[in-house]
Amino acid sequence: MKHLFVILFATGALAGSMTAQEQQTVTSRRTATVAPESQTTVSIRAQNKYGYQETNTDNVVWLREIYRQLDLKQEKNGPLYFPVEPIGDRINLFTLIFNLLAEGKISSYEYLDGREVFTDQYRNNFKEVLSRFSIPYEEKFAKSAKNPLYAVHESDVPSNEVLGFYIKEVWYFDQANSTFDSKIVALCPLLFRMGDFGDDALRYPMFWVTYDDLRPYLTQAQIMTSNYNNVLSTTFDDYFRQRMYKGDIYKATNLANVPLVQYATTDSLMQIERKRIENELIAFEGNLWGKPDPVEIQAIRSKKRLTSDEKELLRKFDADKKSEKQEKQETETAAVSEEQKTAEETTQEAEKKSVKPEKASKSKAKTATPKPSKPATPTRSVRRR
Repeated sequence: MKHLFVILFATGALAGSMTAQEQQTVTSRRTATVAPESQTTVSIRAQNKYGYQETNTDNVVWLREIYRQLDLKQEKNGPLYFPVEPIGDRINLFTLIFNLLAEGKISSYEYLDGREVFTDQYRNNFKEVLSRFSIPYEEKFAKSAKNPLYAVHESDVPSNEVLGFYIKEVWYFDQANSTFDSKIVALCPLLFRMGDFGDDALRYPMFWVTYDDLRPYLTQAQIMTSNYNNVLSTTFDDYFRQRMYKGDIYKATNLANVPLVQYATTDSLMQIERKRIENELIAFEGNLWGKPDPVEIQAIRSKKRLTSDEKELLRKFDADKKSEKQEKQETETAAVSEEQKTAEETTQEAEKKSVKPEKASKSKAKTATPKPSKPATPTRSVRRR
């Protein structure tokens, strides 16, 4: 009986220890699952759905930095501008950025001419941003908050004046997984306000915000991208990742660190330079996978019967040749028009210079002409008697 009691006691103790160990394991597993959610505002499910993990571009073998200006008045960029004032849960991109800055959830950095530095040294104070752009605010102090909060009325948020964005893109080739792709690094809102003399609106770059800081919130903000389908099925992050926007290149990183406007001084030269940079990106991607050999193409054309792969190869080859020919013609046409424009301007300047001395010579000739003298009064003869 004594031995039976000892066996039962040992079995109960072992079962109790196993139960405690299982509870500790379950608790640790539950803690490991909850921990990532407490560290970020985006859930694991959202990370998997929206591809929250970004490719690290520090170790890529090829990289090109491109700067674009987005005009929010264009139809393709409309989803970033509308609604100008919040409608329910719908807000535009600048209002979202502004609210996040006011709540202290993200940071902004100074706009420096020619470079972007995202360090604590160039981090903006939100109060200074409000004062710099004359945005009225109310400073509030909360008991739980270390720093003061700045309340801005919806009508005072200058979302209607932000008519553009600068964006910094990075095009890269990752040799580790043979991927050619692009990502947005940062955005800069452009504020347009009338000058002191009522001239055209002046452009004021406000600040830089990094896309990595914005992305957890962009993945949760639904936007409308069509006038025909009003379902909010797209997010700001989808919009940027799918490159649904349209922007003109104003700079590509170079050794001299100069924008296009410094060496492409006319509109036609600017268009040629933008087209050249776009074609360089397309050509680089095409060269990665290799172009068909002209000898191989000639051999395929000589065949009477072609397979579907050979037909597709010929179609792509002809399309590339056609695009190259069109690009060459456009470049030559733009160059000729530029030469004609320069020649016309030179001729007009020469004509203006030649007209002035001619007028002066006419005036001199006019003053040199003597005035006609009055006819002499005839004398009356007197006859003597």
